[in-house]
Formats: sequence, structure tokens, C-alpha cells
Amino acid sequence: MLREYFPKHQDIAQYLDDYIEKAVLALNNRPRKCLQWRTPYEVHFDKALHLV
Repeated sequence: MLREYFPKHQDIAQYLDDYIEKAVLALNNRPRKCLQWRTPYEVHFDKALHLV
């Protein structure tokens, strides 16, 4: 999935921080079949809320 935003053999340092943040946000908000179509963001914060 990272390759959609960062092609092979490219230095990640050449990308602006804003672009990297947008890529991370997009990846963390993409539903995944292995998570029963929930997003990694939802899974992470759902587990974190159970600890409170």
C-alpha cells in the first residue's frame, strides 16, 4: 500500500511532511478486509477506549 504514495527507489526525504501526513491519514482510514472492513484507525482507538 505504501507504494501507491512512495515509489520504489525513491528517497522518502524528498517528500514534504504534509504529503507524508496525508498518505498516513489515507492509509489509516482505508477499510481492510482482514479487519472485517473496519479501518486501522477504528480498530486502534476501539481497543484504546476499552482500556480507559
